[in-house]
Amino acid sequence: MAYVRRHWLKSVLYSLVIILGLAIFLTPVLFSENAPDAAQAQASEPQPIDPYLYTRVQKLRQELSLTNRDLAAMGYTEESARLLLDNLKTWCSTNQVALDRHHRAEIKAKVALREAIRQINTSTLDDRVSDVLPGLQDDLKALHEQRQTSQDTLVAQIESRMDTNQLKIYQSARANTGLPSQLRYAPDLTDEQRLTFYTQLTDRSRRGSRSQVLADELTLSQKQGTDSVGLNTTSKARYVRNAEATVLPVPDVLKPDVESYGE
Repeated sequence: MAYVRRHWLKSVLYSLVIILGLAIFLTPVLFSENAPDAAQAQASEPQPIDPYLYTRVQKLRQELSLTNRDLAAMGYTEESARLLLDNLKTWCSTNQVALDRHHRAEIKAKVALREAIRQINTSTLDDRVSDVLPGLQDDLKALHEQRQTSQDTLVAQIESRMDTNQLKIYQSARANTGLPSQLRYAPDLTDEQRLTFYTQLTDRSRRGSRSQVLADELTLSQKQGTDSVGLNTTSKARYVRNAEATVLPVPDVLKPDVESYGE
């Protein structure tokens, strides 16, 4: 009986050790399977954003050609768009003090320049105004260049994460700023083509002939590139909007007051 009791006790102990070992082994596996879902749910949950920061990020996106349409045109997925927008938000937040200081300096320089020009236009010009005018223009130009340099550094970081096709589309969008929307992503436009499109497509009297102008001036490869980007813009738009809603939800104070429209 003592022999059976000893071996029965050993069997129980062995069983407990095995069960405990399985529990230790399976616990991290189970949690690791659930962890991505929990992390993803938390990451996709829209977080409130300061209205001032929201406005600044959206303005920066316009200046850098990184609007929802631009991201869709470049084929961004929801995840990659979310990452890019989060980086832009972080950059604006981190540099907020410097950006505010620079913004105030630009406003001050513009006000001073406009006042000098006003005095000239109202015939109250004196030698002192004419003397300071070039300096005021130089000050404003220097501030613009400083802002451009800062943005160029950010753009270089963004471009380094793009693939070859995305980079080509992005550079086309930036180069074609100011042209009609249907030409925003036309690749490899020459300066002559840009001038032709700008003068002919912005002329209201020629609106009916826009399609003909595009057909005559764009090369075959340019047409194919534009059409390809158009497909991206349609198929990826929903994913980019979802990313924006997660990273840059519209603050309540900036949402239109629906009730006021009914009054």
